[in-house]
Amino acid sequence: MSDPRPSRVPAWASLLNESRFARFDGLVRATLARSGHRVRFGEGCVEVELAAGTATLGLGNLLQVCHASPPDDWPGLIELHFEKLLTLGEVGRELPGQRLLGSFETARPALRVRLWPKAQLAVLPQIAQREDLPGLATTLVLDLPEDIRALTWDDVARLAVPVDRLFTCALENVLQFCPPARVRVDHQLPVVFLHSGKGDYFAASHALLLAHHRDCLGPHGALLAVPHRHMVVVHPLHGMPDARALDHLAHFVRQCHEQGPNSIDPGLFRCFDGRHERFDAAARARLAAALTSRGDG
Repeated sequence: MSDPRPSRVPAWASLLNESRFARFDGLVRATLARSGHRVRFGEGCVEVELAAGTATLGLGNLLQVCHASPPDDWPGLIELHFEKLLTLGEVGRELPGQRLLGSFETARPALRVRLWPKAQLAVLPQIAQREDLPGLATTLVLDLPEDIRALTWDDVARLAVPVDRLFTCALENVLQFCPPARVRVDHQLPVVFLHSGKGDYFAASHALLLAHHRDCLGPHGALLAVPHRHMVVVHPLHGMPDARALDHLAHFVRQCHEQGPNSIDPGLFRCFDGRHERFDAAARARLAAALTSRGDG
């Protein structure tokens, strides 16, 4: 099964020009052809028929990694990427962390939460998830020495513990075992960056833990962004931000999301009183009205 090569660069691959995308696309197709699996290419993903079922593999993160690497390294990076993913579908191979799922007590220390764009998981409804930030999926995972395993609803049922308790424990573990580095910058707006190295999967999860980080919440909550999995951008709200400074912040977040790697969302959110909303024009107007009524505008 094969598809014709694209004649232009698709929107999801806009980091690359036409010649670089053609090279990337050719290497991906050649690598998958050598694997012997039947594949079908979609928009920024590829469906691969494995013995255990059809797997949908995203290509966006791999493209970002290649974009940040010398072209001579691309064949090895792409080969390693798919070798790891396709091995998980082999018959008789135990899934990572399977033995930990024998009981809640054995699984508990490895539980974490990880944020994903919800659209990426639309084809994987079996993944245990909830929605804390609009448009993002908060997933339950096991943090293993050599891998990250997303839990399915069947895995959750095996643990025989209320799902809310699992999410609570997973967030507590992120706070305890995955502390981010912290940088505060006072430029056009005071901004706190909670960030980690590229090998970390959970810095973005601290977007759900702002109450535990000093100077991240103002009297009116905070604006936040999770452009990729390695960073949370936070502006504590003490009043209405200057419009030009706010636009500058939004532009910075979009750039970080575009560059990646491991992009999550290009937008701004507001966190207030334990709730989250997208900071769109309507939310901006609501904040302005609330501040004016309180005399804080």
